[in-house]
Amino acid sequence: MLVGVDLGFGYCKGLNEAGERILFPSVVGTGFERRMAGMVYDGASEADNYDLVVLGDTPEHYFVGHLALAQARDAARPFSDERSAAGEIRPLLLTAVGALCKGEPVTLVTGLPLEPYFKQAPGLKKSLERFSGTEIRLNDRPLKITFEKVIMFPQAVGALYGHLVRGGLRPSGMIGLVDVGYKTTDIVLYDAGAKRVLEGYADTIPAGTNDVVVAVQDEIKREVGMAPSPEWVEEAVIRGIPLRFARRKFDVPGMAAAKAGQLAELVASRVARRWRDHLQRLEVVLLAGGGAPLVQGALSRLAPCEVLPDSQFANAAGFLAKGLVSVAREKASSGGK
Repeated sequence: MLVGVDLGFGYCKGLNEAGERILFPSVVGTGFERRMAGMVYDGASEADNYDLVVLGDTPEHYFVGHLALAQARDAARPFSDERSAAGEIRPLLLTAVGALCKGEPVTLVTGLPLEPYFKQAPGLKKSLERFSGTEIRLNDRPLKITFEKVIMFPQAVGALYGHLVRGGLRPSGMIGLVDVGYKTTDIVLYDAGAKRVLEGYADTIPAGTNDVVVAVQDEIKREVGMAPSPEWVEEAVIRGIPLRFARRKFDVPGMAAAKAGQLAELVASRVARRWRDHLQRLEVVLLAGGGAPLVQGALSRLAPCEVLPDSQFANAAGFLAKGLVSVAREKASSGGK
């Protein structure tokens, strides 16, 4: 089973070769026995709530995604800037793969943002490979995670690659791609005529949709003297509902929309500086990632812009495409065996 997983700071996105997909917040908390589960219907399907137990001599119980946000007192995003050792992201990875693999052996394709990719990808690959053979129970379903192969591919390049494989690029011209994630924004410049990425024009901008969440937190803190947790703010944005905090009700979705302009201007400024030599040659800038719509207006002042279809899944789809092409080439080189 081929599986492409984009372990983003904000959301985990995954696709398998059967066309199934998953999407959940990259949030993990300590799990426990839910004795009141199902007593009051909350409208959430079991697919939106991941209860993970990593089996072994000392079982480890986690709530993942929406379930962690709703139930875990210590819910948090388990990421550090150093991803070579994958222990902290293990619950997210096992949940994503377990939900997509149906118990079959897996060829996993995943990646990292551009800036840390070349330093951290080899170590992360080895760390992920060591997860093979892990036995889990996901939403009470026992599974064994087995990796036949782990393939690493950089984010943003993944989104570009997937679009190219689908025939979405013109035969010539200069194509930009901006991938707006939760914590970082990757930019890539592609010469479609020469069929090459221009490495000197690629960059990782240390800004993303989390900056909008932090800006909303700061505004609330200025008004009431304390800040709500980022998970509360983000949940209000995701669900499009007000946040009641410190005896007041805040229009968090509206506040976030107002703050998004600051992120858009920052990204547009960095893109203009990095690509200054080629701005007049740009045919189109493709926008990927969950934050793509937030920056479209500002970047449209530089060049024509298009938000990729299903932009939040652009990297996961590119990872899956990379896996499919790699497997096809291996079969061809081995005579189809």
